[in-house]
Formats: sequence, C-alpha cells, structure tokens
Amino acid sequence: MAFDRVYLNELLKNRKRRIFASRPFLGLADDQRVALKDVFPGSSVVVSSPVDVFDSWPAIVLEGPESQINFLHNSLLKLVQRKVSSKKGSWGGIRQTSAEKIEMFFNYGKYPWERLLLIEDMFRRDAMLHADLKLSKMSDLEVVYNNKTAVFAHVPLPEGIENGKIELPAIAFLQ
Repeated sequence: MAFDRVYLNELLKNRKRRIFASRPFLGLADDQRVALKDVFPGSSVVVSSPVDVFDSWPAIVLEGPESQINFLHNSLLKLVQRKVSSKKGSWGGIRQTSAEKIEMFFNYGKYPWERLLLIEDMFRRDAMLHADLKLSKMSDLEVVYNNKTAVFAHVPLPEGIENGKIELPAIAFLQ
C-alpha cells in the first residue's frame, strides 16, 4: 500500500465539515476527495472517491471524455452483475449520471484509508480481472482535504494480477 494508514487516520480524525449528505459528491471538483489519475493508458479518465462516506454518495466516480465513459460503463457493468471483489464487500450498483460521469456504489468502508484501498487496489483489481480492462502500470494517487493535497503517491498496479487486454477507445481530435 502506498500510504500510511496511521498518518491518514490521525490527519483526518478531527475533520469537521459542515456538509449534509443531501449535497452531492462533486467528484474531482470536491474539496475533499481521493483521486486516482492516469488509470487507463492514453486516457484522461479520473477515478475519485469521497473522503467522507454517506450512504447516498457513490463510492467511486469516474469522469472523462464521453466516448470513454460510455465504453467504461458497459465494461464495468460486469463488476456489478457478478458481485465481485474482496471478501470485505461488493459492487452494489453503477449508473451513468451524465455523458462524462459514472457513479459506482460499493458496500464496504467508512474510513478514509478504506477509500484509498478501494481505489488503489479493489477497483483496479476487479477492472483487470473481471472486465479485462487494460490499466496504466503506474497511477497517481492523491488525497485532497480542505482543498489541500494531504497525500500524493505514485502507485503501481496491484500485484499478482495480469493486466487486462481491453483498451479504452482512443479519442480522435479534428484539426
């Protein structure tokens, strides 16, 4: 794991946010998030998760170009349909909330370090194993708290798993 669980728990243990679960999690724009960038080769899709956990909030939000989000939605449906993941939890649902955004629900974890584990390991492991998606060998993990980066790390793929074969479609730009 690319982070210190004790440090992260200590850093965030006294967090006092005046938020309400009725407000949506804003994904990459949220002032308190866990984000994973450079997840897919040649793609700007970002995977993020809220630091705080509310039942109405998704566990993971994927944001990126419409064609790649559409492709990912169809591929990631396999995770929910099979109820795959660790012994600690399972994917509870997926919904595409806009052309450029997917929300995924996962029944596990209430602590910030568990959100890091979900994004860094469980999501990527399941994406490779069960959706056969090809992921970048190295990604950037960032924990943002009160709009300030609290943790930043380069994280390799989970060990012991072969990378998937299915690549996201390339985006063609008109000139």
